[in-house]
Amino acid sequence: MAGPISQAESDLIYRRLINVATRLRDIGQEIEDLKSQNTTFNFSTNLDEPTAGSLTKTETLAFVTGPMFGYSDFWANETIASDGTAGSADRRNKVNPLLLAEPLF
Repeated sequence: MAGPISQAESDLIYRRLINVATRLRDIGQEIEDLKSQNTTFNFSTNLDEPTAGSLTKTETLAFVTGPMFGYSDFWANETIASDGTAGSADRRNKVNPLLLAEPLF
């Protein structure tokens, strides 16, 4: 053992990092699919309001055109400008309405 982390713990951390990378890839693919569907169906015009009522179409579309496209740009290795003040929670705050609504669906 070279440090305070055992080999078994190190292997677990590596597995977790691989799982994160896999999820990031899957998220990138899902975003590209949604962008394609938005091009075909024009969500802002044709998407109905969600039935749960806790999240509006406007809030959802703000997520689509904000953090989701930002992630897509990140995944495509394009330059990313911060939302609001660099290093702030502005981008995360845009995601919070979706995270708060998630248990309702």
